Amino acid sequence: MTDTILEVKNFSLDLRTEAGDLPVLSDINFYIKRGEFLSLVGESGCGKSVCALSITKLLPKKLAVYKSGEVLFNGTNLLEESSATIQKIRGNDISYIFQEPFSSLNPLHRIQDQMIEGFIAHNKGSKIQAIEKARYLLGRVGITDIDERLKSYPNQMSGGMLQRISIAMALMCDPILLVADEPTSAIDVTIQSQLIELLFELKREMNLSVLFISHDIALVSYLSDRINVMYAGCMVESGNVEQVIDQPKHPYTQALLKAYPSIKDDNQDLEPIPGMVPSPSDYPKGCHFTDRCVKAMDECRLSKPKLQITDASHEVSCFLYGGQNAGN
Repeated sequence: MTDTILEVKNFSLDLRTEAGDLPVLSDINFYIKRGEFLSLVGESGCGKSVCALSITKLLPKKLAVYKSGEVLFNGTNLLEESSATIQKIRGNDISYIFQEPFSSLNPLHRIQDQMIEGFIAHNKGSKIQAIEKARYLLGRVGITDIDERLKSYPNQMSGGMLQRISIAMALMCDPILLVADEPTSAIDVTIQSQLIELLFELKREMNLSVLFISHDIALVSYLSDRINVMYAGCMVESGNVEQVIDQPKHPYTQALLKAYPSIKDDNQDLEPIPGMVPSPSDYPKGCHFTDRCVKAMDECRLSKPKLQITDASHEVSCFLYGGQNAGN
């Protein structure tokens, strides 16, 4: 995979608590190619955001325990790099758009200062060049009265406007990979649609790779080249949109789709998934979906299935499909 820019291999992460280390991520595997739109989907609490933050070690040092695996960015294992090296990559080659702009933007600093900070810190040019690029990008994302907005503070603008600014800010250093962590969930539907179209357009124009995190099945089916489904800290299914949405194999993916309104069938009866995503302290010994799965077998309760290719590039982690090598 010579055009692969990010590859996460056998990655496991614990979070330290007073009660002990919690296994938040377990044996995570996925990759992103240049110019590709990859989505991570799953219910809240499945580990999607933690996975995205851990790529560039954005989790607090005192809490994160990187147990095993690799995070290869252009062939370099980021987990083995120093903080100084990671800082050169974070915000520069890999940039983030966060879910809530009111909390991700500093209320004490003007928009201009926040937009140009990374550009100058990564030695991309002078302050004058940074301001000019900020003006260009703000215009590109549909901000009007640009000079006035640059002088403003975050609390003087709406959530939709701040999220546009967050997108522009994430593009200041011309990143290779853009991580968008549910960037539209905190704003109204009309603005959501506009921002998604904008993000998709920018991705095409700039040949960006995008890691898009969401629980909105309809949205990711429209945007994605490929979809990875996460459940309780594990990757359970991976494939292109047709494979995952139209031919789902894992019982969790199937249940997730039945619980979400279909864009093809207005008369579909929704079927909620019984129970809740377990806490990392209560993960089952075997498959983490066992307690909610209507197809669970004895083997599922004893061992963890591994991702395996079933057809073409479609992967699933489930004992319903042959060729499994059980892990403990």
